[in-house]
Amino acid sequence: MRKKKIICGGLVLALTLPVLASCGKPKADAYWKDSDRQIAAAADESGQPDAVIAAPLPSGQEPVISADAMLAAYTQVLEDFYYNHKDHTGQDLGYFENAGEDWNQFAVYDVDMDGQNELLVRYTASQISAGQREYVLKYDEASGTITEELTEFPPVIYYDNGVIEAGWSHNHGRAGDALWPYTFWRYDPQTDTYQAGQMADAWEKELVEYKFPDSADKDGDGVVYYIIEYGNPVDYSTDTPIDKSGYDEWREGILGGAEKLEIPFMPLTETNIKNIQ
Repeated sequence: MRKKKIICGGLVLALTLPVLASCGKPKADAYWKDSDRQIAAAADESGQPDAVIAAPLPSGQEPVISADAMLAAYTQVLEDFYYNHKDHTGQDLGYFENAGEDWNQFAVYDVDMDGQNELLVRYTASQISAGQREYVLKYDEASGTITEELTEFPPVIYYDNGVIEAGWSHNHGRAGDALWPYTFWRYDPQTDTYQAGQMADAWEKELVEYKFPDSADKDGDGVVYYIIEYGNPVDYSTDTPIDKSGYDEWREGILGGAEKLEIPFMPLTETNIKNIQ
């Protein structure tokens, strides 16, 4: 069963366009960890956006890196995605010519809560599912290069405790409509990358009734769940299933009441790329 494509046009970043008659283009010499910064854009006399200012960063600390250098590096990466359909490593992802303008998206946002904005790229306009990817990229000032924190199948869900929930590209198991299998990733500040944790899958009795583990289905809803280590497929004959209450307890242990982050994704267009400068 192939995963349904989710079009994310509803996540377009809303730009506030105040006319700054005397200020001109905002200075972008360093990213300050300032919770009072707003997502905004300067405007020229015609009212067109002049620059997109990055999303707010946490308060109380000193500047981290040169914003000019970081945004220049992010711009170069985005241009390669847009013009050449290649990622930051130079790999060709392919392109579906009839793709809508909002199929490929990006955002500049601090998703790992380390005080520096990452570049998020959601590329879904590939002709093959293997070319559909979501990236969490970061500018490394010491080396002047782009590093990769995560690559997954899109779209992913970001939480405000450094956890990412990434649905699998396909659902070939027995979960049916009860659950789309997924992997939890957690940000590791020591490596500055996301590390894979456990994965969740399920068995829906209505889909495959033969040898369904009724004893584990304590609430009798016809669904049991499997929590498995990353990289290991479910073995329905040996892995121990749990009921919905056990699944909910496991999930809460990972998320701990964390909230989903509302990432200001915008379409990957020439105009939007230019506006992050």
